[in-house]
This record gives sequence, structure tokens and C-alpha cells, in this order.
Amino acid sequence: MSAVRWVRDEGLVPPGSIVELPDGPVAICCDDAHRRQDLQTVLAIGQQRKDPTVVVLGIRPWGRSALRVAALRAGVAFGSLLDRGDLPDLDRETLLALVREELGSEFAEYAESLVRATQDSALVALVGSATSANTRDSSCLACSRCRVCICGLGRIS
Repeated sequence: MSAVRWVRDEGLVPPGSIVELPDGPVAICCDDAHRRQDLQTVLAIGQQRKDPTVVVLGIRPWGRSALRVAALRAGVAFGSLLDRGDLPDLDRETLLALVREELGSEFAEYAESLVRATQDSALVALVGSATSANTRDSSCLACSRCRVCICGLGRIS
């Protein structure tokens, strides 16, 4: 299974923190990435890792241009930026259905536990389920060293 690491809201990510990541596939998640002064560092860490890495960024629609600038400065190719569009408002039942679908029939029974563990956060639950699903078929994580997935965030209930 891939490891999922969240960038903390407080403080800056030091460039040397790449050594703190575990070996193997890792998803680095950052909510409200458009507000971060160290976004370029977060992207660079994902780019520099030798193991498969996915950087998942939650941004507001107006933050897309700042993200593209930070990605360019970090050496992330524009072809590696996957814009997943805006996340709609999700109630708990809709979120559970999406997580079950992402996990697949083999692991759908874990959807309730995952949603509860993520405190009903759509971004966290969907990243967790997608990462879990992708480790069974690692083509998504293995297709390039660093993939950056952008999720635009509206209000999430």
C-alpha cells in the first residue's frame, strides 16, 4: 500500500524533508495549496523523489495560475499537471458511494471506515481511496516519477 503524507497547515516545508518520506510509492497531499509560500518546495520534493510519487493539491479556482508558476519553477512539466476540476458539494452518502466506487468491489467494505477516519473530508477520503485503488494497479503511480493532481475546492459539506 502507498503511504499518504499530508503537508501541515502551519510552518514551511524544509527542502531537506524529502528524507523523511518512506521508501516506495507516496501520495503527498496539500489542502489550500494556493496559500502556501512553500508550494514550489512541495512540488520539488515530489519531482526529486526516485520512488513513484503523486502530489495532490487542493486549490481554489483563482489559485491555478500561482500553481502553474510554482510548478514551472520546481521543474514540473505541464504535462504532469492533471487538473481534476472542481469538487462539488458532497453529502456523506454521496461521498461514501464515491469512495466505494474508487475502492472497487474487493475493498468497498472499507469505505465507511475510511470516510469516518478522514472525518468526512471529501478530498482526504477520495485521495485515500484512489491511492489504495492505485496500489493494486500501480500504473497510475508508476507512469511517471511525479504526478501533480489538482482538485479545485468549492464548499464541501
